[in-house]
Amino acid sequence: NQLSAIISRDDQQKTKFTSLQDLVQANNNEQQPITFVVVRNSAIFNYLSRSQDPMAKQIYESIMNNKKKNPEELLVNTANEGVDLVYRNPGYAFLVESTFAEDVIGQNCNLTMIMDVNSLFPRNFAIALARGSPYLERFNQAIRELKARGQVELLRQKYWTKICNKHGQILVDADIDSR
Repeated sequence: NQLSAIISRDDQQKTKFTSLQDLVQANNNEQQPITFVVVRNSAIFNYLSRSQDPMAKQIYESIMNNKKKNPEELLVNTANEGVDLVYRNPGYAFLVESTFAEDVIGQNCNLTMIMDVNSLFPRNFAIALARGSPYLERFNQAIRELKARGQVELLRQKYWTKICNKHGQILVDADIDSR
């Protein structure tokens, strides 16, 4: 799970952005100014506001010192509000964790996601066990085996809500049922 930006498929096709770094660079060069949006007081917002990473600083400063928009408009209250902003307005990029972005773009064929190839905001998920649990190593081993066999990815594909293919086209019901 890593930082990603949800943008409109049209914006991505026009600009050919392939990474979050491309979005930041374009913003710096003002070739295609991108308006970054983030959920107020979220883990991502807090990370960007405190980070010493140059790219994170640039993103944070572009939100807080935006020449066209008041920063309050770029700090949304909910993830749905951020998705809606991108959906309705060209040139916006909503910063979220990749897991959320995958779910959103699977349900909104006009949106796509741009990944952070440098893992600026790396996150992992875990199963919580009590400290000293005798099951810890068993769980770790089982998870490693499931990952190695590709089972985790198969489960994700099977159960993740998805109505769009990788080209942004709506899957027909038969395609959805055959997953």
